[in-house]
Amino acid sequence: MVGAVRGLVREASWVETVLTGSSAGSVALGLSPEDVSALERHFLEPQEEPEVPLSPSETAYARALARFGEVRLPSPSYVAALRWAHGRGIPVAGVDPSSDHYADLFVGSIGATDLLREGFAERSLTRAPLSAASAEELARVWDRKLHPGRGHRKLMGASDGVLVKNLEELARRMGPGADRMALILDVERTDRLLPMLTEGGWPYEVAERPPPEAADGENP
Repeated sequence: MVGAVRGLVREASWVETVLTGSSAGSVALGLSPEDVSALERHFLEPQEEPEVPLSPSETAYARALARFGEVRLPSPSYVAALRWAHGRGIPVAGVDPSSDHYADLFVGSIGATDLLREGFAERSLTRAPLSAASAEELARVWDRKLHPGRGHRKLMGASDGVLVKNLEELARRMGPGADRMALILDVERTDRLLPMLTEGGWPYEVAERPPPEAADGENP
């Protein structure tokens, strides 16, 4: 399992290093199948990348994260993993819920109060973005602040549950090579997924993250 900071450009080279040093026979990405297909269409080959529109909260997140290095969306870690796998003929799969499945989970989890809370949280983060000691800490705290409330916790738990089931299905299709699967996902999801993988008896290893770098203008 590789938990990368979403959007941080320098994470891409670390992800490539981890994958190159592994014996991965397949790569699972913490994205929907539709998102993986979109990356393959628009970002797989070196070319002028299309402009990606950002929501107000995504813009505020990018500005806060830029204190730790260059920021780009979609997340360079996923693009790097995709290019690494395709360059070696290794299969890649998106294991998050499909767009339609996620919509069903959203409707079944999120109520009007949750939407109001998220709206207040988004406006607060847009006006006064968080500060953090590291990019990893920022990603984790931002996720908690942006998605308050019981409904969002239910939605994230359901989405993570689908991811684990999709991993199990992918492992069944792989057969004996299932233990050589690499999972790339946003770092803030690792804390939620580790207990689920442990309960399921997965023989996982978590890639050791590189030492944190200080924000611009701060001493290491």
